[in-house]
Amino acid sequence: MNHLDNLSKMKKLVLCICAAFALMAFTMKGQFSANDDIVNALKAADPTAISQHFDDVLDVKLPNKEEAKNIGKNQASILFRSFYTNNNINGFTLTSRREMGGTMYIAGKITGKDKSFNITMMIHNKGNQPYIISVRLN
Repeated sequence: MNHLDNLSKMKKLVLCICAAFALMAFTMKGQFSANDDIVNALKAADPTAISQHFDDVLDVKLPNKEEAKNIGKNQASILFRSFYTNNNINGFTLTSRREMGGTMYIAGKITGKDKSFNITMMIHNKGNQPYIISVRLN
């Protein structure tokens, strides 16, 4: 009888562990799928769609320019759209996506007609929505 009780307890423990992992996987997938909107906008080379995910204030670093720190969403959007237009950006390849301490990072390569650039974005969630707080292009 004791052996059967232990077996029953073990089954319940395994079931609880599996449920916990399933819940964690669902939560992580939800965070990453929200960021898929940003990745898809990058792949579509759509700076307007990308800038819709900008936080109210962010940092932007463009090649051969000083880093603009704590600039407003509208100004950052103008800089970003101008960069895309001037460099004929037409694609994106994701190279890395990770989360550390509630902040997510997306890294990849955007391609233009004559040149490609590395891009890194730092993203945080506000109310289950991803907001870009930093963009670095080089």
